[in-house]
Amino acid sequence: MKRPHELVIIADDLTGANDSGIQLAKKGRCAKVFFNAEDAIEHGEDVTILDTDSRALSPSIAYHCIASLINELKEIAPTPHFYKKIDSTLRGNLGAEINALYDSGSFDVVIIAPAFPKAGRTTKDGFHYVHDQLLHYTEVRTDPKTPVFESHIPTLLTEQLNQAVNHIRPSLYENPLQWEEEVERLLTTSPFVVCDATSDEDLQKIAMLHSTLPYRTLWVGSAGLIEMLYDYLFTPLEITKAESKSLPQEGQTLLVSGSASGRTATQIEHLKQDCDIETLSINMTEITTKPAFISEYIRTLEYMLSQRRDVLLTVDKVPEHSQEDISYVIVHTLAAITAQGVGSGQVSNLILTGGDTAKAIVSKLGVKGITLVKEIEDGIPLGKLIGETKCTIITKAGAYGNERSLVHAYNHVKSRDAKWANQ
Repeated sequence: MKRPHELVIIADDLTGANDSGIQLAKKGRCAKVFFNAEDAIEHGEDVTILDTDSRALSPSIAYHCIASLINELKEIAPTPHFYKKIDSTLRGNLGAEINALYDSGSFDVVIIAPAFPKAGRTTKDGFHYVHDQLLHYTEVRTDPKTPVFESHIPTLLTEQLNQAVNHIRPSLYENPLQWEEEVERLLTTSPFVVCDATSDEDLQKIAMLHSTLPYRTLWVGSAGLIEMLYDYLFTPLEITKAESKSLPQEGQTLLVSGSASGRTATQIEHLKQDCDIETLSINMTEITTKPAFISEYIRTLEYMLSQRRDVLLTVDKVPEHSQEDISYVIVHTLAAITAQGVGSGQVSNLILTGGDTAKAIVSKLGVKGITLVKEIEDGIPLGKLIGETKCTIITKAGAYGNERSLVHAYNHVKSRDAKWANQ
């Protein structure tokens, strides 16, 4: 018998959908990511994650996207809990998408805690930090699509929601009665409540304290909060062994990077130094002046794979265009080349860094979704594609991880291949 949907997570990009859902999959829940409500309703299980791909849309279109999705999801019954996954660096249409969910009339209060301490994202006195640096001083300020210039979350959200946003003091985390009284008081002025968190323990306390209150709650956060909510959102069930799911057999690994993050650039340098992987760099000046060059790169990739070589597909010589325009060209060029490489039947492992790149590739492959299997590093999940394309997939947000995260991801899939080869 199919299990009911106990939780629906709504994310605005693919890497965010994956890194939040994996927090529950690693505890044994069946968690699947989908790209439309129809597939989610038909194939979703106890944890259903939807990637709306709405981060870079205009606020009004993002609002409409989420509102329409909620209407479609009313077919899911029962759905006790909703979680709005937001970017841990506050990019995207946070206000519009939160408003769309709240306007559905299903919630009394919105608890907002975007911290993800394991990934260096913390909130103190309402201010958001990345590795102890105020958010608006980090590279997110120069994000080509969704830059962020404000580190104070209540200020940022007040502007986006066009409503007052409250902030709850961390000193109340130790006293359930004071927490309840403060939430009740704050709700007289606004349903939106921002919570500080500088550790997993803070997130655990937020989850524990608020889940006991008799409010219909919309939870809003990153991958950090959702993990801590596990014990409070789910009813006891015989859980699945997520890691026992069958995965594709031995084949080549294709790592694709379209991220402009400086952190990803450092990770790629370590990958080149430490791993037996060949690099295919796409000259974007050639592509923008003569798109037919894509065919040459496709042939080169197919040849490299036919020689049983693992390949890093990346870009260089990016021309001077508007950042948003060239970002679009980059991700769709990478998607077109990757799809042909995967179509050759010689790729069993995909490692994708950058949310836009990952989404463009899975869309080009025509997959229905992703079954999340395990977490190989904090915020870096491994899953398998749902559909005719049988590949393992690892996704990583551009700014996530340490300097050796891509080395770790690559070695993980290669060590698994070696085990299969000897069976």
